[in-house]
Amino acid sequence: MARLFGISRATADQWMRWGGRALLLLVVALSGASAVSGSARDCANYTVTFLGATYDGTNTTFRYQVCSNESPAISHWVLGLPTTCATCADVVAASHVYTCGTDPTTGVFGVKFDQ
Repeated sequence: MARLFGISRATADQWMRWGGRALLLLVVALSGASAVSGSARDCANYTVTFLGATYDGTNTTFRYQVCSNESPAISHWVLGLPTTCATCADVVAASHVYTCGTDPTTGVFGVKFDQ
């Protein structure tokens, strides 16, 4: 089952401050590749694909596709954020219901999507 997730982030100043580093960290951490778009990582029957980022002059939207290729289905996933330069206040919108903080199951700080 494929899910398409989008996350928008706050101001142009924040994009300049950490957008490039965050993009690089998220791409490396989630896709396992250095490409900015279209790379995928198969993690034991699950695939996370970074579909790209767009900047509209104010916010940056990062897009991911998360697929469960076989059983068991994905119950939740966490998009890790670098704690050195990101806070929950930097996430201004998402395409699905989410929480932000440190996930008690994984210990990862970021945006958590429950299925």
